[in-house]
Amino acid sequence: EVGHHFYNTDVDVHVLQQTSSVGVYHVILQLSFDNRAFRLEEKRKTLRIDRTMLPIKAFLFLEIFPFCLVFDSHLHIKTIGKSLRAIMPDITGRRLPEVFDLTRPLIECTWEAILVHSNNIFELSSVMPILGQGTTNGNHQILGVDDEAEDDDVSMEDRLLHLKGQMLYMEEWKSMAYLGTPFMRSLDAMLHTGLYINDLSMHDFSRDMVLAGQQQSAELKLALDQ
Repeated sequence: EVGHHFYNTDVDVHVLQQTSSVGVYHVILQLSFDNRAFRLEEKRKTLRIDRTMLPIKAFLFLEIFPFCLVFDSHLHIKTIGKSLRAIMPDITGRRLPEVFDLTRPLIECTWEAILVHSNNIFELSSVMPILGQGTTNGNHQILGVDDEAEDDDVSMEDRLLHLKGQMLYMEEWKSMAYLGTPFMRSLDAMLHTGLYINDLSMHDFSRDMVLAGQQQSAELKLALDQ
């Protein structure tokens, strides 16, 4: 009666199972009705989505995601985003575990494991600390183990590049694209890695999060001084 009144559709209802426990009834019903109109509308929606999803060029993709990492099934890094290239220019061609530690999720850094857990949030941390200032030619460098050039007030953790994002398998490239965004504890930590606000993505809240964190730090310092 309800289906006929609201949707002008006849519905046959069959009781498949009915149980009672402590005054609670659990009933399983089977509804049989003509669902062709819904399926037709869903097919039309799919066609509209396919028409609007136009292909995007690779250089534009890397510009939209400046900290993108693209690697193949052997974990060799094939290309990187422009902001990542500015601070780590020599990582193309190297294997992902040589450059980054996989800190989340807690899985082995293999192609198969990444593919299975591609719906998880991935966090990467650079193996070596990054030097963003003080170079003679203006380029960014990755510090070596024996390099003592870092300031005393800057911890080793602040020198590392931390990325958070998702893994996206690109069928056309037969590769995995890591759409990462840097997350820093403070604005000073970001500057010590050679990054600036303009290097962050424009399509997400990474810029707002850095500025909000800086504002909270200033307010906390002011409260402690008082």
